[in-house]
Amino acid sequence: MSNDQGGYPQNPGQQPPPYPGAPVPPQQQPAYPGAAPAPQAPVPPAPAYPGAAPTYPGAAPAAPGYAPPGAPAYGQPYAQPYGQPYATPKKSNGLAITALICGIAGVVLCIVAYLVLPFLASVAAIITGHMSLGRIKRDPELGGKGLGITGLVLGYVGAALNLIIGGFVIIGLIFAISQSGSSY
Repeated sequence: MSNDQGGYPQNPGQQPPPYPGAPVPPQQQPAYPGAAPAPQAPVPPAPAYPGAAPTYPGAAPAAPGYAPPGAPAYGQPYAQPYGQPYATPKKSNGLAITALICGIAGVVLCIVAYLVLPFLASVAAIITGHMSLGRIKRDPELGGKGLGITGLVLGYVGAALNLIIGGFVIIGLIFAISQSGSSY
């Protein structure tokens, strides 16, 4: 059925729906002929767009200057979330970072090639590791205790590896020199 109303039948007491596909309320007929129609509850006006919540008559309008429930008032800070706030991170100790870097360099360079440099890096890691742990013990605001301990351990491991490898190299050189001198 087609007409000028967009395909909707025209009924005299009924308004067309506000948008295509909107439900059309049924018309109520009187209980018997000649009786007055039963009073109907007021129908809220149709929303301005599909999916919008209709406003109901008698609903209290939001007072100006007040926030909706659950939101803080103007100028008030938001409430803290549940639980304790995070602690601020401690200031890093530069000596602990130096100990870690020197310890890593002492172990890695010891494995790659034995020179004086890996041993010096391991000794530097041991010295700066002890200095950083002492400074962290005196000043509780400093962080990096784990870095200092790790650098210290790597320094001792690197120094031990360097001494063991250096001992084998020296023993090997002595053995090679002693074998080469006896061939004549």
